[in-house]
Amino acid sequence: MDSMLLLEQADRAFALGQANQGLALLRKYNLSNKSDAASWHRQANLEEQIGDISAAGEAHHKCIEIAPNNAIAYLYGGYWLQKNSDNIAAAAALYSIAFDLDPSILALGPQSGSSPQTQNRSREANHLMRHFFSEHHRSICSNIQNAQRIKNAQWVQTSDQKKSFSEKNFAPEIFFIPDLPSQPIFSSANFSWAKQLHSVSNKIKNELTNALQQQLTKECLRPYLGTNFSQHSKLSGLANSNNWMAIDLFKNGELNTEISAFFPETLKAISLIPTYNLNENPFEVFFSFLKPHQSIAPHFGQSNHALTVHLPLDIPSDCYLKVGNQKKSWREGEVLAFDDSFLHSAHNNSDQTRVVLIFSIWQPELTHYERKAVQTSFNARQKWLSERQSQLTNLLKKK
Repeated sequence: MDSMLLLEQADRAFALGQANQGLALLRKYNLSNKSDAASWHRQANLEEQIGDISAAGEAHHKCIEIAPNNAIAYLYGGYWLQKNSDNIAAAAALYSIAFDLDPSILALGPQSGSSPQTQNRSREANHLMRHFFSEHHRSICSNIQNAQRIKNAQWVQTSDQKKSFSEKNFAPEIFFIPDLPSQPIFSSANFSWAKQLHSVSNKIKNELTNALQQQLTKECLRPYLGTNFSQHSKLSGLANSNNWMAIDLFKNGELNTEISAFFPETLKAISLIPTYNLNENPFEVFFSFLKPHQSIAPHFGQSNHALTVHLPLDIPSDCYLKVGNQKKSWREGEVLAFDDSFLHSAHNNSDQTRVVLIFSIWQPELTHYERKAVQTSFNARQKWLSERQSQLTNLLKKK
């Protein structure tokens, strides 16, 4: 029988109130049209309502296989797992993938135009995600001594605790440590390594100039913000843009071995600084290029457990950084450290490119034990996220 005829007959049966017959016909259609994600999604929901719960899981799994970038598919699959299995971690995994694909998926209210069923699943996903990740953090930190502030910290987007930021224009987007003293800009006099870094700033600048003459280094230039920032309300204009470029020496704790040989003095200088890290390497070190007449819109950074440090290398006139209510002009070779949890922006009003070396250091108030606790929580969360896909391989098919 022609597959489209099967679908027409299924639709007719549903219209006549013959739900079981319609479902049987829909099953036949999907077996002959295995790439129709919308139809598999429809079958999964009908299996939950009037059919077979196990078959519903298989249909949700098939829908995800066909449409791996569809947040709704993961939302509905996660809901099926939440209601029909004892593996809450697997449900949280699907919800978290849905959130990565579309952050609005956990906040679909009446104004979203979504169906009541989708809104309900969105609420359930929001509640489960907040509970699961908050308990995961508390469990990870429960046996760490002398780190109460970190135990009380919140993964902001999935916290089950109410956020309360005491500072004006202060709102870390990812991780927040309450009771940690903060200020927008820190004097370089607070850091014993700042003078040494200042003394080699010309060497670092020369290394960059020489490296940029090499084709390999030019090929390592990348837009600082990837396409995933296209939905960021404040930074979308610079997503995948050549107006704000970067060359990475370290990214996510990994050394860029393709170009590291060009920067011996820079790497030596960085090795003498207590940089923020999750492994043995600095988490990030990169050269930042802001093109002429470009601005980075006011936005909040990810967390208050680290400070952002700028070493200005090539600074035209009429360039400045604003953090909170403080405006600060870069001066070549002079270290500038700030807490990017405060609303901050950068501006280049000149006809030349602004160049700074950027890296992160630990927030000075954090103790050794608290730093270890932050590392433990971040690494545990990253490990869970990296493994979430593999644990789902057979769960939705399981009978």
